Amino acid sequence: MVWVGVRGDTEALLRLQSSVEQAVQRAGFEAEPRTFRPHITLGRAKKGLAFSLPHNVAALDPVPVQVDRLTLMASDLKPGGAVYTSLGVAALYC
Repeated sequence: MVWVGVRGDTEALLRLQSSVEQAVQRAGFEAEPRTFRPHITLGRAKKGLAFSLPHNVAALDPVPVQVDRLTLMASDLKPGGAVYTSLGVAALYC
């Protein structure tokens, strides 16, 4: 998996994650046992596929991003790769 960590003022994001976690538990789903670490997944590699990133990738400058909506996605793993389907969108008011 290739991902980018989120740093800075993440309080609103952590509150959102907590609210979503509580809502899905009320809907009957189990809580995620792993600690939430804000990140953006950029891509996934198939099992056994090796790749490398430039050594200086960690030195990239931070990029500010404003998020105005949340999209719930379903990920259906197929032999040819994941198929993503949008299940719903919610506007975020900050």
